[in-house]
Amino acid sequence: MIRTSFALLIVLFLATAGIAHAQDAKCEPARLKEKYPSLVGKTVKVALDGLQRPFTYRDPQNPDKIIGVDIDLAKATFDCIGVPWTQSVGVWAGLITSVTEGRNDVMWDTLNYTPARAKQVNYALYLSAATGFIVHAGNPKHVDSLDSICGLNAAAGLGTVEEAAFHDLGKKCVSMGKPDINLVTYTDLNAGLRQVASGRVDVIMTDLAMSNILVADQPQNFALAFSILSGFHVGVAVNKGETELLQAIAEALKVVQASGQQKAILAKYKVDPSLQYPVEIKTE
Repeated sequence: MIRTSFALLIVLFLATAGIAHAQDAKCEPARLKEKYPSLVGKTVKVALDGLQRPFTYRDPQNPDKIIGVDIDLAKATFDCIGVPWTQSVGVWAGLITSVTEGRNDVMWDTLNYTPARAKQVNYALYLSAATGFIVHAGNPKHVDSLDSICGLNAAAGLGTVEEAAFHDLGKKCVSMGKPDINLVTYTDLNAGLRQVASGRVDVIMTDLAMSNILVADQPQNFALAFSILSGFHVGVAVNKGETELLQAIAEALKVVQASGQQKAILAKYKVDPSLQYPVEIKTE
């Protein structure tokens, strides 16, 4: 009886400690100087391209304003930390370089984590990725699986995980005795989509939420052939030299997640809230 009661007390203690720890996590912008002294007086420069709807895109009602999941998350995060931030718009393919060269502090623009990229930048992961395969309206090439892409013309963003995935899939096609994939690359998503709409490219892969919105907006041009859970995770990329900024972003994102704010933001932009991924720092 004593042993059982003691075990119960241990369980209750651990549960209470866990609750207390969760309650301790909170935004403390007034303590910026104490918690993150290197960020005092800093304005964080955030690299993005504004073409990744629903993550970063131009407001249809005000084209001078960029909105989206990543914009709302960045605002919530930097408000929680207590630092101002500014958007730095550029071509997607050059955004990581702008961070590694120090022209920007972070890239926050639906960026998938890969070990190769983590050699250049550090990550704070926050989202699981799902991938959609977009084809021309009517799906004239009958794309319905990865194997059905063998021998087709495909397009992917230069230097993206999708480019690497198509290369790997092409090798698999050849190993099965099927034709390789003819892959072309683009520097921004709109350029790739124009090739699909014109029929020069048969299939393109991109984030599922982006795919769903695109198909809903332009059913005359595009269709969703199929989708998969890619196993990738999306994160904020931070300059390797800014370790305190990385820690601040990760800790603030944990608060944003714990408060339910991230799931609310995902739902606002019609992204599945269950794709929220527990914050994790990746440096390699």
